[in-house]
Amino acid sequence: MRHSAVGDRRMWEPQWRPLAEAGYRVVRCDFRGFGDTPAPDRRYSDAEDVAELLGALGAGPAVLIGSSYGGGVALETAARWPELVGALALLCSGSPGHTPGAALRSLGEQEDALLAAGDVAGAVELMVRTWLGPEADEPAREQLRRMQQRAFEVQLAADAEEFWQTEFLDGLRPAAAPG
Repeated sequence: MRHSAVGDRRMWEPQWRPLAEAGYRVVRCDFRGFGDTPAPDRRYSDAEDVAELLGALGAGPAVLIGSSYGGGVALETAARWPELVGALALLCSGSPGHTPGAALRSLGEQEDALLAAGDVAGAVELMVRTWLGPEADEPAREQLRRMQQRAFEVQLAADAEEFWQTEFLDGLRPAAAPG
């Protein structure tokens, strides 16, 4: 299964300005293969990338906000580098040891089949239908369409699937309890 558009900084467009206006320093990052960031060309870890970014910015301890896969990356970052993370806000995030259920496996199979058939538009619409509920407005749907289209384009052009971090939080143990 390819990765959906969860690693695109544009996902947080509606939230970043109010947070910045409230006095917070807001940093939005693309994961590799999302938004404007190229797909990976070697094994890597999104959590290590986040830790390196926080370190380079001198931004720790930071509040990490993540949704879905991004929430799992935030959780892993906090567990491995607790000195960089002061708090977490996790939205529908994965967790260590969680095995995807039949519905999520089926979604991945449908996505893979559409992409293998060259139906990128169909795969995009599958993700929009799956990840946005019926109450989502058209601007939100269009934003997800653009992000997902871009993610598929970057990932398919690079054929980088072999480099994705696949062992999500496998055997992860916190380095130390945050103070």
